[in-house]
Amino acid sequence: MKYLLLILILGSMFFFSSCTLMLGLLEIIVDNEETYSEGAKYSGDWFFYNKSSNTGNIVKITSSKFNSNRNAYEISGYMIGYSSGVRYQIEGIVKIDGTLSFIAYLKNGVVAHFKGEINEKDSKMILNATYRNNPNTELWEAKQSGTGLLVSKDFTISEERYEYITVYIPDGYKLCMSYNCYVVPNYGIELMVMNETQFKHFGFDSYGYLKWIRIANYGSREYNFSSLGSGKYYIVLDNSDRGIIKTNFDGFNDYSKIRISIFAMKLY
Repeated sequence: MKYLLLILILGSMFFFSSCTLMLGLLEIIVDNEETYSEGAKYSGDWFFYNKSSNTGNIVKITSSKFNSNRNAYEISGYMIGYSSGVRYQIEGIVKIDGTLSFIAYLKNGVVAHFKGEINEKDSKMILNATYRNNPNTELWEAKQSGTGLLVSKDFTISEERYEYITVYIPDGYKLCMSYNCYVVPNYGIELMVMNETQFKHFGFDSYGYLKWIRIANYGSREYNFSSLGSGKYYIVLDNSDRGIIKTNFDGFNDYSKIRISIFAMKLY
């Protein structure tokens, strides 16, 4: 009977020791695993603005997961080319302290490395971008906002010349623009918004335009084109005889100086 009791006591000790060891091993395994939690933080649309080139791109962060081991949010999504509409893959991390880094895989094999920090209060990022095989650094800003700049450019347009900007408006957005005219001929210049077919036939066939504006005075104006949603657009500034207004052929170069800015505004 004594021996039986001793065997039971020893067996119980071995069983509890084994369980403790197994729980310890399980705890170690769990500690070494990467654990994730889903969240909306940092997800959504961001406007990325390149301060060096005065151009912007919409970045859609489609996945944002918190990795407890890295103490950071792992983000992924894509950047939309402002003039082409091509999507470029992005992936990276945002740490708890607000520092962030990610990679964008751009056209022709170009890889952009973004590093910076995020201001949680203003939902704004300040970023430095470097590119493979390029020693130069560009300063970018990013923010979550309903309206973002796609491109801003100054033009000096000689008589009998025209200039244009190509922009792509993604789904869920509409086209907006503003201009500031510094010099304009007395007959005025034309600002036209065209689709691709209209632009290809501009000056050759009468394919028209989507929007037409005569600029005959100095100063600035803003336009919100509610009917122009997603798609590729050509913004044409015409100081030639291709459009409706004709130049005066007086032997003097009636040039125009103008800055035009194109925006994408989110539809709510």
